[in-house]
Amino acid sequence: KVRESTDKLEAVKARLNAESSMKSFQYTTLSAQVHPHMMANIFSHLKNKVDPYDRKLGMQLEEIYRLMKFYMEAHQVEGATHILLADEVKALEQYLSIQEEVEPNPFYINVCCSGNLMRFSTAPTLLQTLAGNLFKHADLWDKDHPAKIDILVGNTGYRIMVQNKKRSGPQMMPSHDVGLRNVRTRMEYLFGTDFSMEEKQDAEHYELTLCVQRYK
Repeated sequence: KVRESTDKLEAVKARLNAESSMKSFQYTTLSAQVHPHMMANIFSHLKNKVDPYDRKLGMQLEEIYRLMKFYMEAHQVEGATHILLADEVKALEQYLSIQEEVEPNPFYINVCCSGNLMRFSTAPTLLQTLAGNLFKHADLWDKDHPAKIDILVGNTGYRIMVQNKKRSGPQMMPSHDVGLRNVRTRMEYLFGTDFSMEEKQDAEHYELTLCVQRYK
């Protein structure tokens, strides 16, 4: 009887956990139904108001909307799980362009691409996540030692390498761990054993390498 009661209790717990997970999924689904086009009219209105006085600011508003639309579509439950590297790089460039206007001081991040970016896909917002980590943890203000994001595409896959000089002094932001765990989880979900990730660092420098080998 004790075992029977225990089994029933475990069954109730399992059902409650399942119901909780379902509610969480339903909430996420409903939250994701705010279509990006709902914001388009607002940004268009603002741009039209600003353009006659400040054309550059109007263009920045347009860039912000495009990037926001990209983020919203990337996080829709029914949205695409893959995006072409070419489109991801374009979104990264938009992100960095906006950051140039937001950051109070000039920063130095070199983005270098080689190979056919139309050949392979990646997880949406991957490169922006990596760039966001740079703004949190890297020394981006040393012109002689810029941070680097290199995307190298070959015949069988691609490699993304991030290199940066570490920020000196106590770190005000949390470590890379959470963001990189999310990167690893998403990429392993998409590519399984075709994906690998490696970190290297010393007291002054940090290096992250992501590899996707589709054909072996």
